[in-house]
Formats: sequence, structure tokens, C-alpha cells
Amino acid sequence: MVSTNRISGFFRPHEAASWQKAGDCSLPVLTGTPPRISLQCYQGPAKAERWARITEFRINQGDL
Repeated sequence: MVSTNRISGFFRPHEAASWQKAGDCSLPVLTGTPPRISLQCYQGPAKAERWARITEFRINQGDL
């Protein structure tokens, strides 16, 4: 989510009802280059195989 000069990231564990804030930071200085997206999936037990499923990903024009 983008708000004024801050950007925030959220996550929701599998089958959880609500989203949790992962963190936020200041927006980078506008450089004229197009924005980019990074989806990061990690954590979990060290000795277990881990997979992430991303569904219903969207960018809302109103958030830009």
C-alpha cells in the first residue's frame, strides 16, 4: 500500500482471516524509471521443503 511518502507491505498466513503488516519504509526518490514489484516468500522450518502459492495478485490503480 502506498500512502503519501510511505510504502507498506502486508502478508496473510495460509487460511488466516486477516492481513498482518510486514513493515514499511519511505518511498524511493522518483527517478523517472517505472516502478517494479518484488514478491518475496521465505521463512518456515529449516529442514522442511517450503513452497509458496500466490493467488489473486493485483495492483490497484488507486494505490499508485
